[in-house]
Amino acid sequence: MGFRHFFGFNLAMLGKQGWKLLTNSDTIVTRIYKARYFLRTNFLEARPGHNPSFIWRSIFASQVVVRGGQRWRNGNGDSIAVWNDPWLRSHDNSFISSEMAVGMEHLKVADLLEPNSYGWKWELINALFNERDKVEIGKLAIIEPEEEDRLIWKFNNKGNYTVKSAYRYTMETLIDNEEYRIPGEWTSLWKLKVPQRVKVFLWRALRGVLPTRMRL
Repeated sequence: MGFRHFFGFNLAMLGKQGWKLLTNSDTIVTRIYKARYFLRTNFLEARPGHNPSFIWRSIFASQVVVRGGQRWRNGNGDSIAVWNDPWLRSHDNSFISSEMAVGMEHLKVADLLEPNSYGWKWELINALFNERDKVEIGKLAIIEPEEEDRLIWKFNNKGNYTVKSAYRYTMETLIDNEEYRIPGEWTSLWKLKVPQRVKVFLWRALRGVLPTRMRL
């Protein structure tokens, strides 16, 4: 199938279920798991619990993937905690990097928005945040301040969780995959003027996944 790391792919698949538990609270499955394992919190703040089932332990392991890919899409800003929630567009770090201002521990993104307008309170922003954060805030478009905030998957243009993007994130960030890297421009083999099955054979041979018997 071409997957370099079975554990990484499995974690990305489990993350899809974890993402549903985090973002879709109306399904029967979410209600069942919430009642059993995270009644007063959400999926990312859940704990394994006493005598957890095998399925829950498996989904619980995907918290690290879901946490790394989540980002808030701001609407009215009422649900987003400025200092603790990921709401910046940066893929590397969606959290505010400035030190928390004294007396503003409970600051919401809504507090940074001009009332009844589509603009930011730049005077306040300039006083609270460092240059990096101010640049990242400036990249955020205020599309519809009357809409509710919602969680999106930041590694997909549409904000939807995909196993492909989660697997890429897992392999690049969470798993040491140096042993799977092959030096050189080996991807150029796809440009060779040979039958496709020959390219597949060479590709599998380079990756060490060639079956014991394979006809060209």
